[in-house]
Parts: sequence; structure tokens; C-alpha cells
Amino acid sequence: MRIVRIEAIPLRVPRERPDQSAFGTRAYTEAGIVRIDTDNGITGWGEICLVWWRMGSGLCRDVNRLLAPALLGEDPRAVSLLCDRMGKLLPGREDAPAIAGIEMALLDICGKAAGVPVHQLLGGAYRDRIPVSYSLHIKAPEAMAAEAGHYASAGYGTLKVKMGRTWEEDLASLAAVREAVGPDVSIRVDVNGAWTSVSQAVHRIAAMSEYDVELVEQPLHGDNLAGMAELRRVSALPIAADESVWNMRDALEITRARAADVLNLYFSEAGGLLQARTIAEIARSSGMAVWVGSMPELGLGTAANAHLAAAIPELALASDVCGFAYHADDILRTPLSVEQGSVAVPTGPGLGVEIDQEALTRLRMEDV
Repeated sequence: MRIVRIEAIPLRVPRERPDQSAFGTRAYTEAGIVRIDTDNGITGWGEICLVWWRMGSGLCRDVNRLLAPALLGEDPRAVSLLCDRMGKLLPGREDAPAIAGIEMALLDICGKAAGVPVHQLLGGAYRDRIPVSYSLHIKAPEAMAAEAGHYASAGYGTLKVKMGRTWEEDLASLAAVREAVGPDVSIRVDVNGAWTSVSQAVHRIAAMSEYDVELVEQPLHGDNLAGMAELRRVSALPIAADESVWNMRDALEITRARAADVLNLYFSEAGGLLQARTIAEIARSSGMAVWVGSMPELGLGTAANAHLAAAIPELALASDVCGFAYHADDILRTPLSVEQGSVAVPTGPGLGVEIDQEALTRLRMEDV
């Protein structure tokens, strides 16, 4: 079996509603969809997931002009070899999602060729459903409380409160959300690196104690591992690293610094599902918990996220495996869904989902 064609297609997909965090407001997701055709008729699909800088759409040019020519004619089952080759051609940390999108398509091909789902290629499934966490983006406290009540009523057992405004506004939103959902829903807080010092973080974490917060995600800037380590030693709540961890080197540095209790794991930032699975093992061997994060992805990338979450041995925390839920449109013929607070892991060969060609055409951007 040989690769005969690779194409990365830029898409612009509207969000269900504009989402605001400490990084700004986004009304659309710009993703890249990778298609790989083989000489025996199998087609693999992948998603380039990145919501910063050039975004997934902007990485399509690197795939089409740089990575695709280096893979044509190769056996798609040589996944690690081809990923190493792509890493030499595109070594930038922020370019890893382009490699991840191709790796996803390669694994889709491998699974289809072998007649097994992708999670079998990652070591096999520990679970067939993934409990999910839904992010409540920054709005007025009463609006966040109303949204929280809606998703709690729909069965979501974990909600994430985004922070990044004045502390008075952030704390008021947290209080309103807790009051709206009651004691039985887990609440975690995501600061996206917006707090400026360890002392500030300690004060604010202490002020959250009455609201039964599960953990605090990325309270300090992603590069501030020394501050994260100091905060972790004195924090009353577990500290999670998100923007601090992209790849295996980052995971090892966090481990050495003891800078987090939990890692938020992204296959796109890691450069692929195989690398993400390895980072999960680094965390496990170091006594850190993990959950699977979201950019958020469309349905295709969410399916890959579900396979990854299924294959991680210890996944005690709800994961962000519901990226499709933030979007008003999608590219899957049969959309994924959240039922009773969890997403089913696809069981068909490869990623186990089918692409809606009409939607792919409708959402396509002009080549960027």
C-alpha cells in the first residue's frame, strides 16, 4: 500500500456562540482537514487543530507544499517513520498540529486496512465512553450561570469556568455558576495563564475555597514553570498545566520541576496521538493525573480525541472530548453527541466516522 495523494483543506466553521477567554473572543474555528489517498482505494482523514497564530487553516499550506511531497509514494503504515521525517521538515513547536493532522489520517488508514478502530492501535480501550467537561466562556455572571444550569440539566457532570477579567468579575461568575448547578456538579477553573504572580494566585485560590473547585488550570503563564512549581507547593487546590505542556520535553520538564498535579493533554500540540499517548505514560509514571483537552476540534478531531481518551489507562478526570459541541456546523455525516455527560468511543474501523463531502465543500475557505 502506497500514498498517492495528500491534500490539506482549510475550513472556517462558525461557533455556536462567540467564545471569550483570557486569549480573546472567537466566533469561528479555522481548521485544516487532511485527506490521504492510497493506491488500494483507502482514504484516511485527519484534522489540523490550532486556534492561535496561523490556526489550523494557516498550517494547510505547510502540509501541501512541504510535508505532502515528502510522503508521496511511502507506505502509510510506517507511521512513526513518517512522523519523524515530518518533524525534521517542520520542527517548530507551534507547527506540531500539522504533523498531528497527517498522523491522524495515517492511523485512520491503518485502522481501516486492519479492520480495527484507532484505539486498538494505541494499545486498546480501557473504556467505551468518555465523561466530558464543558467550558463556560467569559460572560456576565448571570449569563454564565444560566448556561451552566442548561448544561448541568443536560447531564454534564463537570463544567469549566473560564477566567481572565477582573478578579471581582471572575469570582462573581464562579459563585453564580456554583449556585446554579448545586453541589453535585464538579467545577474546575481555567485561567489560561492570566494571573501575574504566585502571591496573587495563592490569594485567589484561597478565595475560591467555599465553591468546591476541583482544580485550577494554568493559573500562571505557560513558560513560568518555576512559579507553577512554587504555587503547587502551597496551593490549596490541585494545579493543572495546559499551555505549559505541548510535547514530551515539556512533560519531562514539568515532571522534573514538579510544576503541576495534572496535565491537560492535546494530541495536536503533542504532534499526534502516538506522542500524546506517550506523554500520558510520562504523567502516569510521575504520579500526575491527566485529562484529554480540546482546542476545540470539529467532529473528526473529537473522534480522534475519544480514541486517545479510551486508550489512556488512568483517566479519573472528565475530559474535554466534546469540541463539536461548541460549533454550529460540522463535517461528519453522522454527528457525535453527548449523552448523559459522556461521548461514546467510535467502534468502526479507523476513526470510525464518515466525512460529509457537501459540508466539506460548504465550509471550505479560499486556499490560504
